Amino acid sequence: MARIKLVVAVAAVAVAVLSLRACWNADLEHRCPLTTDSVSIVDALSTNNTDYHLVLRISGWHDKVEILELYDQLPTFDQCRGSTTPMLYGESLELSQTVKQIYLVPQQQRFEIDYAPARLNIDNNLILTLR
Repeated sequence: MARIKLVVAVAAVAVAVLSLRACWNADLEHRCPLTTDSVSIVDALSTNNTDYHLVLRISGWHDKVEILELYDQLPTFDQCRGSTTPMLYGESLELSQTVKQIYLVPQQQRFEIDYAPARLNIDNNLILTLR
């Protein structure tokens, strides 16, 4: 009787492992990394009949990276938080400094970041201003 229980348990584990492996391999296109980015639309600005959207992407597990992304339409993201909308421009933030102002330069389809001289105990100013 104990031998039958052992065989049934081993068979159940084998079926479970094979099922998980089949699912893992079958869904390669839709598999997300262990950690997915956090994305937030933090501001929008309209000029010259174009709606610009500023997105803050926080990437990484322990050593985080903050990236600002600029879009000329409302961005959409897939289940892994990858953008399905073409990005115009992106730039990593200097984490040792505080963002004082972000200037939109529509002629160049980009933004420029003005930092405070030192890291201040205030939040970054993530608001687009037309330059």
